[in-house]
Amino acid sequence: MGILGNTRWLYPQACDNRQNVKIYQVFRTLFDDHELITNVTRAGLMRPTKDVYFPSLGKTEDRQNWKTMSNWLHLDMNPLTGRTTTYGFEYTAESHFEPSDDPLSAQNKSTNNGMRVRKLQAILALVDCRQQDGGFHAVPGFQHYIATWTKSNHKLCLRSNQSSDPTTVQIPWDDPIREHIQCMPIRKGSLLVWDSRLPHGNYPNSSNQMRIIQYLHMAPIADEALRPFPLLKEDLPETFQLTELGEKLYGFKSWESDLAQHRFQEQKNPEILCQVNYERLERAIMKDRCDTKTKNRSPVVEPTD
Repeated sequence: MGILGNTRWLYPQACDNRQNVKIYQVFRTLFDDHELITNVTRAGLMRPTKDVYFPSLGKTEDRQNWKTMSNWLHLDMNPLTGRTTTYGFEYTAESHFEPSDDPLSAQNKSTNNGMRVRKLQAILALVDCRQQDGGFHAVPGFQHYIATWTKSNHKLCLRSNQSSDPTTVQIPWDDPIREHIQCMPIRKGSLLVWDSRLPHGNYPNSSNQMRIIQYLHMAPIADEALRPFPLLKEDLPETFQLTELGEKLYGFKSWESDLAQHRFQEQKNPEILCQVNYERLERAIMKDRCDTKTKNRSPVVEPTD
């Protein structure tokens, strides 16, 4: 699918991108709200599949088996329940993978606000992502018809609620909206933002170049469904310099409003705190293994005359 695992990208540049002023200004403008938080999530990568040069072989070859799923199209929300993906944030209600007990009345909960509150997702292109390099596609304008579509796909949304990922709806292969899919190549350094009510996905790489992006979402602190992912400053890279803006986006400091300060004092979700501790331990183990390999590596002996 072009998603690089489930590991949070905590590299210095990735962390810095989340506090980038220009990216923040984009979301601030679209939300018409300056008190925002950022998610902490992963990256996307698609290997080249055509005319790939292999130095060990001294030639180029195609790798069709490296291609990702074709025509993957989904919603990162369930329009019947109103639940939207919280990945990379701290969720405040049901777990990301927990179905709603009463899906027909789920939207009555203030946290299931996906059909009432604007939700935005985005990718940041880390290299030029040409159309032939694979990548993002979507059905533009669908958010204006999602209510009608939901009525026609009531059973699909009910089944999705009972699936392993109840905040995602996979669009059927025979759905006529697929006729309106548009591929969206983007230049290096560009930010592509879409409404969470938009069906979207990735299509395969058919070139000899890598496609690499960073998933990067922001949300207003007023969104009751979300809180900043509860990292500690010690979880961030040593070489990363947190800015004043970054302190607030990452949730280390509160924004100024009474609402923001109230939310800053809210009790953290114990399930998420357990997840954070597990990931912290996992990173420590990986670092220890890397350090051990480095220490055990044989020194390079320079040839003498």
